[in-house]
Amino acid sequence: MKVSLGVGKVLISALFSRLASLTLRHPWALIVIPLLLTAVLAPGLRHMTIRDDIQEIYTPHGGRSRIEKELVSRHFPLNLSLNFDQSRALDFGMFGRAILTSRDGGSVLRSSEFQEIVELDRLIRNISFIQDGQTWRYQDVCVRNHGECFRNEVLDLQKRVSSFESKRSKFSYPIQFNNMTYDFIFYGTSLGGVMTDEDGKADSAESLALIYHLDSSSSFKSKLALRWEERFLELLENIHFEHTNVYRFSSLSLSKELENSTLLALSYFTVAVTIMFIFSVVTCLMADCVRSKPWLGICGNVSSLLAVSASLGLCLVCGVKFVSINLAIPFIMLGIGMDDAFVMLAAWRRTDPGLSLEARLRETYCHAGVSITITSLTNLTSFLVGMATPFSATNIFCTYTAVAVVFTYLYQITFFGGCFVLLARAEVANRNALTFRPSLPKSLSHHKGRLYRLLCTGGRNPRQPNHPEDNAEHFGMVFLRDKMGSFLSRPSVKAGGILIFVLYLSGGFYGCTRVKEGLEIHNLFTYHSYASEFSNIEYKYFVKYFYRIQVVVDQPLDYHRPEVQRNIDNLFLKIYSSPWIADSSLSENWLHYFRVFLNDKRAFFMCRQYNLTVKQDFLDCLRLKFLTFPPAKRFSRDIVFNENFTDIVASRFFVQSYDTIDSVRAKEMMTKLKRITDEAPFKTIAYNFFFVFLDTLDVVWDVTIQAVCISAVIMMLITFFFIPNFVCSLWVAFSIVSIEIGVLGYLTLWEVNLNPTLMVGLIMCIGFSVDNSAHIAYAFVSAKGKDSDERMRNALHYVGMPILQACISSVVGILVLADPPSYTYLVLFKTVLMIMSLSGIHGVFFLPILLSTFDKLLSRKDPLFSNKDSNKPAETVKMLSAEKENITIVPSA
Repeated sequence: MKVSLGVGKVLISALFSRLASLTLRHPWALIVIPLLLTAVLAPGLRHMTIRDDIQEIYTPHGGRSRIEKELVSRHFPLNLSLNFDQSRALDFGMFGRAILTSRDGGSVLRSSEFQEIVELDRLIRNISFIQDGQTWRYQDVCVRNHGECFRNEVLDLQKRVSSFESKRSKFSYPIQFNNMTYDFIFYGTSLGGVMTDEDGKADSAESLALIYHLDSSSSFKSKLALRWEERFLELLENIHFEHTNVYRFSSLSLSKELENSTLLALSYFTVAVTIMFIFSVVTCLMADCVRSKPWLGICGNVSSLLAVSASLGLCLVCGVKFVSINLAIPFIMLGIGMDDAFVMLAAWRRTDPGLSLEARLRETYCHAGVSITITSLTNLTSFLVGMATPFSATNIFCTYTAVAVVFTYLYQITFFGGCFVLLARAEVANRNALTFRPSLPKSLSHHKGRLYRLLCTGGRNPRQPNHPEDNAEHFGMVFLRDKMGSFLSRPSVKAGGILIFVLYLSGGFYGCTRVKEGLEIHNLFTYHSYASEFSNIEYKYFVKYFYRIQVVVDQPLDYHRPEVQRNIDNLFLKIYSSPWIADSSLSENWLHYFRVFLNDKRAFFMCRQYNLTVKQDFLDCLRLKFLTFPPAKRFSRDIVFNENFTDIVASRFFVQSYDTIDSVRAKEMMTKLKRITDEAPFKTIAYNFFFVFLDTLDVVWDVTIQAVCISAVIMMLITFFFIPNFVCSLWVAFSIVSIEIGVLGYLTLWEVNLNPTLMVGLIMCIGFSVDNSAHIAYAFVSAKGKDSDERMRNALHYVGMPILQACISSVVGILVLADPPSYTYLVLFKTVLMIMSLSGIHGVFFLPILLSTFDKLLSRKDPLFSNKDSNKPAETVKMLSAEKENITIVPSA
């Protein structure tokens, strides 16, 4: 079988021609079958449980920090019931946290304020609840170290508060260290807003934080911890002190806030869908009450919602997890579905009313079918590519959306097609498009009143079918062809348009060079919520010493050898040189303290029998003497011996971050740390449990670029398969890249950081951007005309109105998020607004200019790129009516 370029277009045209005939014969069957399918699948929505485990869904699979967490956990397991140490924690765990500030803005280290702080601690420790018929308290659910519940050591300052008030004494900040016992208290995470003198001494603090870690080492203990957190949040919600403000948070808060944000967003999207319904109906109206199609707007939206219900139900029945961002899918599918509906309506309006109903339907389906199929395939492709990204949230969203795209396409050619045929029959029968009552043509209604002629007349005069009064075209379509098209045909306008395009791209490129990766946890909370207030206070006072970083040596080393010790010292000198790492005074280095111990007179007699230049003696002195010394016992958790204590197989050190005021700086800190440890002469890793989130920022740029490039290439191939014109296919691909550059660049200038939420938007952008580009490119190839400018005007006549309708409806719908409930939905609003605006501008302004200009230039030089004789739907149908096996397809385009 010999197949020429554009075979996809020919085959799809033939299939849609036959589908038109089938739909005409059996419209009700094509309506009822999708309804039954939805009735079967939609009950799956009952299984919907929103899963918003932030660590699981917003961090990359196979991310470096996830792998390193497993390694650290294997070497240094933490028993929450026996040896919990806050600085050695491997994950968030379950907890309750309170931050207190003075109501007058002064220090909390005053008697009146500190008395309330101590009282709050007492109330929290006395929280009780009943579970399984038994009363449980904090001491039953707390983590323990050496049998005691974790306690906030900052409360020990109570006995010195009066001396702080009178300025008689000060304390060392951020760490108070005892050189005799090696004991220390780190105040960096419990006191904020501290001003120190030149000696690092302070006597006041603007805020104080209390934390209560909970034991979640078993499912039962996790259940108890969850109940305690609920009571903790209730207690602090109802506490009002005279001198202090209390801010609360717990490990439960994030999921609760995401749930609240989801419920708020659901109400917003309900309003958006209602607006889109209204807009769809209004834009389908005409002055001709017969050719008007208000019910078509409703049918298009209903078709999309039925498709979404069925697709979501199917995915949920199949066990695909559900995330909150999936609630945007109905909105997206309404945009895609109505885009298809508008294209079909525009194709119908272009047909000759003098043809038979079947001929008009076949011509409509042939014109619209290819366009709809191209955009559905490209939308599907973009989401399939998104499924390959390493983020669970993106995977899940794209999985649901890809299935929804397939269902929407099928429902558009079945359910919506059946409705379209019924409405087309009403038009052919000259019935009112709203009430379906018989109507008079305008040319026969001069004896009627003005209001009647305005609202109740339309259709064709059977005596004078071509009467100009009865055959007025849609105002928008005429305007785009005659006014807009003529305007864009002027050489000066084309030159100006290309100049504007160049300036637009320049601005987009500039914005892309200033892209910042950033995802602040507090941006996930709804505005003005207790979690948001807590997070703002935390970021104000406690970011200076936020990350306690574990530096793990993951290979056996001969620590007794001087060169090994020098290598370790050099490693930490490089780490301390980082601007985001505090100096050695805030670190924990067992090797350093072991050497201090050996030089201490008190240890001289303890280790004098050991020859420390011999490996085994060094290890025995370390294990039997130093690690049994009370102040050094904590280091026993940082050294892993082999079974017979002849080697150290892994060891751990700690450094402290400094002044990482946001996720961008934190990511830079992590990147530099990992670069330093990678360059070490032994296998070393740097780990903090927040690094799994910073990994997201480390890979999101590369993943986004990869997804966009792969999608653009695949979509160019799809377009090239359907549109037999190299230049058009090239410009479609270029439009995708252009719109992506514009969206990313101008959103960056609009203060939107690149993160998984925006990445979902950019993947969405690929599908939406190709929709309008493919519509106008296909219309340009198929349009009749003696030259490129005339074909461009006809292309605007064919699909300009559907492009504007689809873009404006989405923009109007998303305007409800102009005052969003949270930053996440603000990003969604900005992204959709930017995508649809740039997509519409490309579709009706930039791309028509570029297509007509370059087609004209290239056709003068090389006939290979010329496409003056476009495909005719009737000819296409004839060519594909042959069903012989050895068919030769050579489209006239």
